[in-house]
Amino acid sequence: MRHLLEDIVLITVFAIFANANEWSDIESFAKKKEKWLRKYLELPYGIPSYDTFRIVIGSIETSHFYSVVVSYLMKLIDGILKLSFKKEENFERDVIAVDGKESSGSKCKVTGCALARFL
Repeated sequence: MRHLLEDIVLITVFAIFANANEWSDIESFAKKKEKWLRKYLELPYGIPSYDTFRIVIGSIETSHFYSVVVSYLMKLIDGILKLSFKKEENFERDVIAVDGKESSGSKCKVTGCALARFL
């Protein structure tokens, strides 16, 4: 085989996220998204065939693959959580009118703001 292992594994993961269920679905996904995939993958010999996906993915030891993927996802989630709980000192809340109530005169008389009761 001439294809890169990283390319095959990542295409398979992307295709599964895109709801691919069969090896031929993975190949079809890769062909449809080849231009996008080339931004991130090398693909020196083009898109692998569905048989190549089947043989390579079938040869990977699942317990090892599972532990690597879970470990990576846990690190990714940890990084996202750290970013989401980071306090910004100069954070200001922007108000964007999306319904036009204020400009059409249906503003709430009690609060003075058409959307205040929903915020």
